[in-house]
Amino acid sequence: MFLDGNKRVAMLLENKIMIDNGCGSITIANENQSTFLENLIKYYEIGKETNLKNWLYETSTDGIRL
Repeated sequence: MFLDGNKRVAMLLENKIMIDNGCGSITIANENQSTFLENLIKYYEIGKETNLKNWLYETSTDGIRL
């Protein structure tokens, strides 16, 4: 999934913050990668994170959910 080190570091840091706050972790399954990238591009273009956050929560969050 990761094309460079920056994305790996970002995902590790994001998961650490989520786990520290009791929110589980995010893992993007191989079959969801294209949808993830589409949602991420929309977020960058529009600047509205609601759709991306909802999609991540529904498809890619493991562990404790608040």
